[in-house]
Amino acid sequence: MRQYLGMVVLLFLGLSSCLEPIDIPVPEQTPQAVAIANFNPDDFIRVFVSREKSVNSTDSTIYITDASVGILLNDRVQGRFTFVPAKGEYPNVPYYRSNFKPRIGRSYTLAVEIPDNPPLLATNSIPTPVPIEEIEVDSVVVDYPFLDRTTAVYTFFGKIKIFDPPGVDNFYHLAEVLVPIDWYSLSQGDTCCIQFNRDTIRSPVSILDSQDPAFLALIQEDGFVFTDRDFDGEAKRIPFRSAVTVNTGFELVSRLQVELRSVSGDYYRYHSSFTRQLAARESPLAEPVIIFDNVENGLGNFSGYSIARDSVSLAR
Repeated sequence: MRQYLGMVVLLFLGLSSCLEPIDIPVPEQTPQAVAIANFNPDDFIRVFVSREKSVNSTDSTIYITDASVGILLNDRVQGRFTFVPAKGEYPNVPYYRSNFKPRIGRSYTLAVEIPDNPPLLATNSIPTPVPIEEIEVDSVVVDYPFLDRTTAVYTFFGKIKIFDPPGVDNFYHLAEVLVPIDWYSLSQGDTCCIQFNRDTIRSPVSILDSQDPAFLALIQEDGFVFTDRDFDGEAKRIPFRSAVTVNTGFELVSRLQVELRSVSGDYYRYHSSFTRQLAARESPLAEPVIIFDNVENGLGNFSGYSIARDSVSLAR
């Protein structure tokens, strides 16, 4: 038996030494074009056009600077787009900017023409904003983490109340709060000469209960998204937390403004799937996640959102 096994091994080694490595040609795939634009009625539309890259790639994004970008409404061109190069300030990447602001409820089609590429097409609209009925500030915690004792961190714990429109699927994104900053000076120990709204600090919000499956904290964006799946047509209080750093030597915090986005379904699906894919990369056992896209002949996302704002005064 051992002699037979030895002959088999020798025969296998002899055959292996005669085999030449075979090169199997793998056709190179041209990276797909990507168009990203989240738009709202308060601003001009910004479209970012680039080439696809692997989620694990460390290479810089290749932006396409020779595209022709347009927006169609009922098959008619709306305004024009101008190419804006990276200027070292936000967003510090090249993009295309419209000369008009979109309107709520209208269905817009994005068309991006790139040399040697079929035109990228995507259609979406801006949903009607759901107003903030009330802002409740449950507590404000003030910490002085530095030795100077003038730099303070204000942490706000609160809720917003909304009435969800019934009978339709509604999607939301609570991204940030705005904290107007007043300046003051002292005269003989008393506060005087207050200058209102000298600055505004934008601060991201976070979820109070990170284990609540109804809310998804975004990784690539500030804040969290949620749907009305569990409260369709009902009043709902959404808890949040946010923090800002101020210099108490001359800055006063007197108000808190909250911005709530009512977002399209495509906006919600894109950002939530993007976050889940980023989270899956951290776990070798996680199921792969495909990022949602709504761009024909390419990849990306074209989706609208509207903004509801409300503010509340803070006790000094």
